[in-house]
Amino acid sequence: DAESTCQNKQQELPFLLGSHRLLVLYPIITLLNHNAPITFTIIDATTMSTAPRKFVEKNGVLSLNPEYLAWKQKNGITGVPTQRQTQQPLEAPIEKMTLQIQVLQGSGLVAKDRNFMGKKTTSDPYVVVSLISSRRGRKIQLGKTHTVPKNLSPKWDHTITTSVSFMEHGPAVGQGAYHKGPQNSLLVFEVYDEDKLSEDDLMGVVKLPLVWEDARPADGTWFEIPKDSAKNASGKLQIKLSSKVHRLNLKPYC
Repeated sequence: DAESTCQNKQQELPFLLGSHRLLVLYPIITLLNHNAPITFTIIDATTMSTAPRKFVEKNGVLSLNPEYLAWKQKNGITGVPTQRQTQQPLEAPIEKMTLQIQVLQGSGLVAKDRNFMGKKTTSDPYVVVSLISSRRGRKIQLGKTHTVPKNLSPKWDHTITTSVSFMEHGPAVGQGAYHKGPQNSLLVFEVYDEDKLSEDDLMGVVKLPLVWEDARPADGTWFEIPKDSAKNASGKLQIKLSSKVHRLNLKPYC
């Protein structure tokens, strides 16, 4: 059938690599179960020789050369290659990533609300979680926590689950999936003080690069709130990020 034909098929692709070294690449397709990686065996050209003659003349009659048949059964390789033979697994392209974002708690947040004496003593904090896309350049709100009244060390234990497309939010062109530089998309955590009679006050912002990898941390991580992210910003947030990368299911092409 088509799969067995594809599985047994091998192609010889010569490449001139380096200054005077010729390598021959033999792809072995092992992706029929949609999950196995494609592997390539690189064989040094010094282990190979020219093909024997296909036909030989004996007593004035042309017949198929047995040495040629043996050579063909070895896919044209004479002898077992022992040098520069390597296995290079290739991963399928990333399609998307499932994210579980847990905003656990805050500590030492700035006070925004005044008491009856006019002194700022407390806040009513909540957190807005957004994604800033490196490719689209816009902010997408993913969710927000509930408000914890009159508390500078609030506990939210709020979970947001979402799926992020690599095509739309992957690293900018030329950057790898594990790149953590300024070209990455960002997860943004904005802490606000809820006000009933006026606009909510920004208390601080934490920004984390979106890294395309599988991650299942046991505990949350504390992140300091930059002092220049809001007026009188202070404190820190405990956040737990779990992620699962999903790759395209590629079928071998024959």
